[in-house]
Amino acid sequence: MRKDVPISLQDPDELTLEDAFRSLPRIGEIIIETSLSKLSLELELLERTGFAGMKIKAFATADEKIGLLACKGKQGSCYNTGRTARYPGPALAALDDDHHLLLAGEKMPICEKTATLYSLPAYKNHLDCSNADPELMEKLQTNPELFDCDNFESSQERLYARVQRKGPPEEFRDLFYPGPFKLLVFEDGTIVHRGRFNKVPLQEAKKLMRGEGLFSVDGQAGGPHESFTKLYKSEGPRCLLSKSQPELITSHDQVSDFSALQTISRELRSRLLETIENNKDYFMLTGSNRGDEYGCCPSDEVTMADHFVWKGILSASRETASAEACPLTIYAFRNEISSKDGNLHFSRDQDFREELKDRLKKTNSGLLKVITRWALFIFVALTILLAVIRISGPSSPLPNNDMFTRLEVSKPGSTVLVLFHYSKRCEQCLAMEKYSREVLEDDFPGMMQNGQLLFRQLVMDLPENRDLIESYGLVTSTLVIISFQGMDEDSIRVLDSSWALFDQEKEFKEMLSDELHHITEQLR
Repeated sequence: MRKDVPISLQDPDELTLEDAFRSLPRIGEIIIETSLSKLSLELELLERTGFAGMKIKAFATADEKIGLLACKGKQGSCYNTGRTARYPGPALAALDDDHHLLLAGEKMPICEKTATLYSLPAYKNHLDCSNADPELMEKLQTNPELFDCDNFESSQERLYARVQRKGPPEEFRDLFYPGPFKLLVFEDGTIVHRGRFNKVPLQEAKKLMRGEGLFSVDGQAGGPHESFTKLYKSEGPRCLLSKSQPELITSHDQVSDFSALQTISRELRSRLLETIENNKDYFMLTGSNRGDEYGCCPSDEVTMADHFVWKGILSASRETASAEACPLTIYAFRNEISSKDGNLHFSRDQDFREELKDRLKKTNSGLLKVITRWALFIFVALTILLAVIRISGPSSPLPNNDMFTRLEVSKPGSTVLVLFHYSKRCEQCLAMEKYSREVLEDDFPGMMQNGQLLFRQLVMDLPENRDLIESYGLVTSTLVIISFQGMDEDSIRVLDSSWALFDQEKEFKEMLSDELHHITEQLR
């Protein structure tokens, strides 16, 4: 197919749509002609292929051919350029094809990829988008700033708070919603879906026909009335997701490794405790695992949550994401998610939750300082032993013979403190860098000056460092001490506790100073 010719298709199957998607330029549109009976299937195939902003041309009878416009415009990672989008329409909220829930009148931060999509004709008069920040746009070409897409669950919480607590409407009008949004939610909680005849409250009908293009067709009745209020109460925020078969990424025979909790971030720890204490079945995260080289929005929290799945602490179900879409994952606790007949089912294990709650609180409890310190020493000693066994030993250097050059070490026999972090810097890794530099400057000034002790940083999501991440078993920002005998690696210590102590400056510095003193004394 030629890219400079508009693509028009009649009742295409999935393979034809995939071919059309690839044939379009980065930003483009496709026109489909279909029938009312096949419309639902075509919309599902378009969503699965990666199209968005589908808009259906008004039709007068159920027998005539239906014209459908679909957009291609999502490509690449999610980068921050300071843009916002506002939905000014008559509904209370609008949900697009990429899990962005826009609340009426509110400015929602969006990435540059989403802003590009919203600039297409399908969204004209439906959205107001702000201009990009010039400085962030300039960085887009050289050092782009990643965008955090994780707001689907919190947006629904705010929507639920804004929905008026009313009984179901008494009078309805059957109206067809042509798009471009996946669905709309009204003030009374009524949901209308794109590409369907919906039961619309009579008092809302006129303004929706005028503002969102809903229309009626003689003889066509809407499906059952849907209420966001009722669905949210029974299902939680997954109620607005499509019901397609999810991908379960959990192992029911996995033995829980609670030692992994020592590296849990403050944010994820809070999510787990909040899920337990509020008796929620699950929590949701938007973003991709940093180990996924094709992920469009790398997330530290998703990466760590996935790590806890493989450690037998969490269960997970990841929605099948279309091309260039931000993946969304539902997390519950071990063995609490199952799939049957294409639907997710949840069963809470209260005993496991109570045990996990107790362990999570102990990871950040206010124990006596002396007890905390000795417990930390024991933990560090064990993790060091495990790391040495796992990775290396004094007489068994790692096969990475280029580390001396890669770390830009100039003096044979040196020791290097390496901070591994992702390209998107966060509060945790910035604190770890600050405390590490202060320990080196305060406790080891002589060794730093003569080049015996060095500080280096390696970016975890760069392809050239992937071999080290896999070899060291890293999942998040971590400190590693590498000692050289001559120009060859002699020993490697992975400081698994470094992430867990990022918000405890004194304990972090004591741990690191003790580790470095132990290493340097052995080298004398």
